[in-house]
Amino acid sequence: MNLRKLLSILLSLTMLLTLAGCQIVEDPDDGEDEVVGGGLVQARDGEETNDIEVEDPYVEVEDPYYGDEDPVEVEEPITDTAEEEDIIMIELAELSDIAPEEGVSFYALVVSVGTNSLNVCGFNTTVNDVNHVGLFTVSLSDDATVTGIATSIEDITAGDIVVITYDGEVMETYPAQISGATRIYVDDHASRLAEIEYLLPDGYEDFGNYFPAWDEFEY
Repeated sequence: MNLRKLLSILLSLTMLLTLAGCQIVEDPDDGEDEVVGGGLVQARDGEETNDIEVEDPYVEVEDPYYGDEDPVEVEEPITDTAEEEDIIMIELAELSDIAPEEGVSFYALVVSVGTNSLNVCGFNTTVNDVNHVGLFTVSLSDDATVTGIATSIEDITAGDIVVITYDGEVMETYPAQISGATRIYVDDHASRLAEIEYLLPDGYEDFGNYFPAWDEFEY
């Protein structure tokens, strides 16, 4: 075996080792081959191919090749995006139309229910004033009334949209504490956060740090 042939074999082996762990796929934007490294390729239809872990609608390309064969075709997305699911957003009535004249009222989402209390998320300033945005623990007074689509605190569940009325006194902790709520009006129910996302305060993704039940909501 002459030296030139030996060098050619060594070069071929080096290239094969370099490509090990890589895959070549077709970029659906321009049709050109792209080499990406490390295990399975994550490829998104209509977007540049990459090798990072990404969210749906992405699919794994499992058939790598090394050489001049036809590239692996990028498959169609296997899941729908939220926009494609045609989610119906819940619209709320004006607070002044359903809140009593006496006391202070605000809109909130029920996060969890206690024996005689609610952990809630006050909606943003689309419907509330700035003092009623964020997380609250609300205790009911002995003579509190529950109205709307529920008639008692036992009927209230996580995901209910409520109007809470109280005397205006708030303990400025975080979450804030309201004692002696006099009226809970249960207006509607959100089965998932996407239905009311436009009402949620900034940073709502981190609310599970304070109310663990928050992380049980489906987006």
